[in-house]
Amino acid sequence: MSWGRRRILGVWLAGCSVMVGGAVIIGGITRLTESGLSMTQWHLVKGMRPPRSEEEWEAEFERYKQFPEFKVVHQDLSLEGYKRIFQWEYFHRMWGRATGLAVLVPAAAFWAAGWLTPRLKKRAGPYSVLVVLQGLYGWYMVKSGLASRPSRIQPGTDEVPRVSQYRLAGHLSLALLLYSSMLYTALGLLAPPATIAPAVGKVNRLRHLVHGATATIFLTCISGQPATAISTTHY
Repeated sequence: MSWGRRRILGVWLAGCSVMVGGAVIIGGITRLTESGLSMTQWHLVKGMRPPRSEEEWEAEFERYKQFPEFKVVHQDLSLEGYKRIFQWEYFHRMWGRATGLAVLVPAAAFWAAGWLTPRLKKRAGPYSVLVVLQGLYGWYMVKSGLASRPSRIQPGTDEVPRVSQYRLAGHLSLALLLYSSMLYTALGLLAPPATIAPAVGKVNRLRHLVHGATATIFLTCISGQPATAISTTHY
């Protein structure tokens, strides 16, 4: 493969990894602002259009009022307050769609153009599948926070709604897997072979250290999810 093609493919995958990292950050902000359950429906295409008129906002707010988060946590939430939390979740979902397009469209184009080596095809294919699964799994996670659960402490009332900590950990795991694997492949493509060949031994030792550090960071992030999900009132 020519150096020009390697560089283009490397920049593409590096950009995709940055977008996945951005999705993780935006998802964290969405959670901290308690915005994640503000959108109670998921439509791949229709969901791209936010409410525009006051009537559409009122209809969306009325739909939100039917779910546990409003009934248990946000009974005093105004329409303006709802707009604020809605916008964070909407931004998160749209960023996810943009990330999916950034992965899928170029992957299909590069594959059709014959730019991908057999080794890269074995990576681009799973990346495409994972980014689709990530979107579907995100809605699967949100649905767990939309269901009513009777309180075991105060009979006759509902528990504070929260997404499943295990689904949340799975959602984050997929994102971290995508981010790290795409970045790893991108760096391999962007490093000129001529500069790597003389230092193969050192590169291999560094690779082992990086793999170990990555695994440690991954386990730290994921193992903390159940605890933070329990301590946080809702998504």
